[in-house]
Amino acid sequence: MNGTVIEITPASHQPYDDTVKSDHVLALKGTYHRFGLAAIPRGKSGRKVFQGPLVPGPWAFAFGLSSVIAANPEHGTYGDIRRNKAAGLEHEVEAGDLIRFDGVTYRIEVERRQYINLVAVEGSK
Repeated sequence: MNGTVIEITPASHQPYDDTVKSDHVLALKGTYHRFGLAAIPRGKSGRKVFQGPLVPGPWAFAFGLSSVIAANPEHGTYGDIRRNKAAGLEHEVEAGDLIRFDGVTYRIEVERRQYINLVAVEGSK
């Protein structure tokens, strides 16, 4: 999909911290890896590493979603994927794809073990 920008809409601001989360899911093409999205908006700050320094926003991160095996497949991960695709919330991505989340454009980089890193594109902050 390289070249197109996927628009990700924030779902909510969390009342207990400065994180903006989304209902959208990024699925890494050719794998079973799926990721949720969250961001620290401009003017706020958060920790990128446990007990690390506060890093001012804007910046975003992806977090791994676990798979659920259920007796009825509709109640597990398969059902989640089917419902997300129907609602336009599941996006198949690969390295180099661009997403726009909370007003900033990020490039997807695939790290070791198929985790993804969101890198802000120059000039989009």
